[in-house]
Amino acid sequence: MQANAAEVVAAGMRRHAADESVQSEGCRALMSLFLCDVKHTTKAGCTSASEASVAAMRGHARCGPIQANACGALHFMAFDDENNVTRAGNAPGAIEAVVAALRGHLESSDVQHEACGALNGM
Repeated sequence: MQANAAEVVAAGMRRHAADESVQSEGCRALMSLFLCDVKHTTKAGCTSASEASVAAMRGHARCGPIQANACGALHFMAFDDENNVTRAGNAPGAIEAVVAALRGHLESSDVQHEACGALNGM
């Protein structure tokens, strides 16, 4: 069930890539899925959730909530699962997007916290 939810969220994010609200809430939903049910992270890691999170970060670089939520999704996707660490870290441009979020949102403690967590997990 969780893997299907993550796949649907990622698909919705791809379909509505220009909508900041969809991107922010989509990343937040992915973060919650990975955070709240660790036993499903391996299945959810098989989705394109990491790619959707990175695309949201690239498409909305100035939006702090998207940056924080996307970093949180990458952080909890990779948390305590070696396969997902590889998937999150190998998503095209993932590490670069997280570093860009750190640099672009120096005053946001939320972005700084989630980005450091994401880098720690990757």
